[in-house]
Amino acid sequence: QDRNPIETSVREIMSAPVITGSADWTLKEASLFMQEHKFNHLPVEEQGVLIGMITDTDIFMAVEEIGWKK
Repeated sequence: QDRNPIETSVREIMSAPVITGSADWTLKEASLFMQEHKFNHLPVEEQGVLIGMITDTDIFMAVEEIGWKK
């Protein structure tokens, strides 16, 4: 709060450390991990390399496309 966006660096407000998910996780595993940590966005890594980002919206849209199963 009360920070001037012109003078504030990303380093000052970013979240750290970076917590990543695995590209091998299922959507359910990623979703549960994100819920546990209260994340809306999860960086995804494979063999120590950042390869992308998954969001709660991505997961919701995938489940909607697949269909809800009980």
